[in-house]
This record gives sequence, structure tokens and C-alpha cells, in this order.
Amino acid sequence: MEILKHGKKKDVFVCQACGCEFIPNVGEKWSNGTTSTCPDCGETVYLINDDFDSRWADFEKINDEILEMIDFDKIHKTMEFLDWKWFDVGIPTIEQLKKRLIELMSEAWDSRESIRTGGFCVKYCPKDEEGVEGIDVSFELTNANCYINENHEIEIY
Repeated sequence: MEILKHGKKKDVFVCQACGCEFIPNVGEKWSNGTTSTCPDCGETVYLINDDFDSRWADFEKINDEILEMIDFDKIHKTMEFLDWKWFDVGIPTIEQLKKRLIELMSEAWDSRESIRTGGFCVKYCPKDEEGVEGIDVSFELTNANCYINENHEIEIY
């Protein structure tokens, strides 16, 4: 994965992988970390505006590490076995799984919120007292949550 930095020309980006300049097809409103594809080399890239900060450099490191750790083949085989389909693509390919996870991690990092969809659980972990910030990713087949309120009554969310 590469980071694209906003160029001097409005809405023109420079791909750090191959050096080409292009205008991504992401609409007028996009945020740092939005992904696009370089039209020349086909690399999936992050769009970063001129206000790029070290937090997004940290995100790139986290993203690359998580993509290495997640067993996409196992996820894909499980989805095939269960005939688990996403509404827009059917059973996703491994590349579609990777692309969606990158989008979810970017969204979680940008919003500082956790996200669950399509089996992926992307948990944003805010900075702790030692300044450590991160993302936890899992792929869940099932889960349950149960809470007790101050009146000792069960609340399910």
C-alpha cells in the first residue's frame, strides 16, 4: 500500500509507487485515508491531503501489519462453506475482502470509532496513558453482548 499526497494542482494526486499524476474517482468529499486505485500501476493507495500528519503514517504501518496477520484465505473458505454472501458482491473474493477491510480500518482510524460489518469487527483503540493507539481486527461468525443496568436488569444492545 502506498500513500498518495495531494499535489499542487487541485484534485491531482501523485502516486508514490509509480510517480504518475491522476485525479481519483472518489467524488468531491473525501477524507484522509480514502482508498483509490492508481490508473497506471493498479496499486491500491490512500488519499492524503496536504494536511497529512504522522498519525496517517502510523495508520499505514498498522494497516500493512494487519493485512499480513489476517488469514484472508481462511475467511474466504469459511464464507464459501457457509454460503455467506455480501449483498453487493455475493461471496467476496480475497481481494474484495482485503479492499473492504482497508476501507473499514481507514474509516475507524479517521472517525476514531469502531465498526462491525460483513463479519469484520474493526475496533479502534484510543491512546492509552502511554500514548499507544491502535486497531484490533477480527472476523466474527457469532457474538453476543449482555449488560446489567443499575437496577440489576438485563439490557441487550
